[in-house]
Amino acid sequence: MPSFFVDCIEKGTQGLIKKTNFMKNFLGSILPLLLLSIRAEAQYCTPDTRFTEAAYFAMSDIASVTNVVYGNANNWEGNPQDLLLDIWYPSGTNETLSVRPFILLIHGGGFQTGNKEQMSIECRRFAQSGYVAATMSYRLGWDVSDSLDGDFVAAYRAQQDAHAALRYIVEHAKTYGIDTAWMFLGGISAGAGTSLNTVFVNEAEWEAVIPGIVSRWGHLNTSGNNLTHPFDIKAVYNDCGSTGETAIKPEDMVPVISFHGYLDGIVPIGSSPRGLAGSAVIHQSLLANGVCSELTVDSLGYHCPHPRNFRVARTACFLKSILCNTCSSNYFTEEIPADCSEAVVGLDDVDTQEPDFLIYPNPASDQFTISGALDLLQIEMVNPAGQIVQTMLPKGNLHIVDISALPSGLYFVKVKGLDINSVRMHKIIKN
Repeated sequence: MPSFFVDCIEKGTQGLIKKTNFMKNFLGSILPLLLLSIRAEAQYCTPDTRFTEAAYFAMSDIASVTNVVYGNANNWEGNPQDLLLDIWYPSGTNETLSVRPFILLIHGGGFQTGNKEQMSIECRRFAQSGYVAATMSYRLGWDVSDSLDGDFVAAYRAQQDAHAALRYIVEHAKTYGIDTAWMFLGGISAGAGTSLNTVFVNEAEWEAVIPGIVSRWGHLNTSGNNLTHPFDIKAVYNDCGSTGETAIKPEDMVPVISFHGYLDGIVPIGSSPRGLAGSAVIHQSLLANGVCSELTVDSLGYHCPHPRNFRVARTACFLKSILCNTCSSNYFTEEIPADCSEAVVGLDDVDTQEPDFLIYPNPASDQFTISGALDLLQIEMVNPAGQIVQTMLPKGNLHIVDISALPSGLYFVKVKGLDINSVRMHKIIKN
């Protein structure tokens, strides 16, 4: 991989991480967002494996419905087409939540081929992690005589269908136990592009590229069905997608987790001559504006090279970090396995036993003290997504832990003893 690309990404990640944390803290001070964050931490940010890469539910706990009609619209040939959803969600006696975060997954195929069933495995795995997950059909194909803009018009129709599907989900949220305050969107290739366009590209920006497209094909928010519900996408899962480069504006930005092959000749990772921004450009734009972004690049990979299991696992952990307000920006050139469940597996009794040592003050500002814990091997600070964010070696019987570099929020103090089986975890709040 050319060194200038690596340097560009690494400098953006390292040099702007302080700005990311500052913006996160600033936004957290706004009352409505603060209340929303507290709600998510209380309901979803729990010290168990729910919403992580681990299977919290068995397949027997997962219910599904298929071929739900969410709309109808004319395809490129002018014929009406039913638009369909398949939906998976936790059910049965093992489910204790009445509502769950939702993710809509959109298949690829260059806006010409593919079907919603291609995303069924991803949907089941997200449902086993605790999410409600759906995959959608959308109108494919275009008039080949429209040699300049045919694929762009198909992309517009796909975005119309994504809007219609999301409006339908909001309308029927109670049926499937969906928390509409926490909706995520993502896909592969054309599906990733549709997801990114849904967040970043509005009608005016489409008109600037293809004048008259709205009069030809209708509005983004009225096609497919007559529902009018607004929706709010909290983050995007992007596997080798792209979007309009000039449409990536700060006011539209949300956290994005991306996967891309550096040698991708179908959807370039950088800027394309047609004005599209690939994953590297999106990543840099988000970092420059203090918005959380994670990008994994296969330096020798072509189009969509990363395996499904790896992508789903990392995305589940990324989304949990959004739920817990602990998202951190990363750039990887290797497939780093997701492990946000490791710190919480088997620790369902967090803070339910009488502690054998003291942690004070709690809440804490820049530091706290652990008193009375003998024979310690290691102290770890773990965020609610299960990520180890700080590691310390203990000294003596009184341990002063400096947490001044950590953002405000909920954490767990994980204390490891010399006995390999001696592990305790206790909650602490960083002011």
